[in-house]
Amino acid sequence: MLRASQAAPDQIDAAIAKWDLATALASLRPRDRNLLTARYLRDRSIGQIAADLNIPAGTVKSRLSAARDALRRKLQSGNGSAGPRGTAIGGLPT
Repeated sequence: MLRASQAAPDQIDAAIAKWDLATALASLRPRDRNLLTARYLRDRSIGQIAADLNIPAGTVKSRLSAARDALRRKLQSGNGSAGPRGTAIGGLPT
């Protein structure tokens, strides 16, 4: 069983990471935020998003890539703790 003093740093780190991600998402352009939210928080497929927006799947993919890059930049500038290119940030694949 973990004592409170052992669990607290992990819980604090998790809360900070969650806050950083929420703040970074809120600062994105609405289009980028909506795409990331649809794909990763609502678990919509590329095809579903494409159909919802009436755009090609390839366009969804390129916009998601740009949105992930924008989110990565926000996280890196905010706290310097984001991983190097190729690593997941906040559970988002690169």
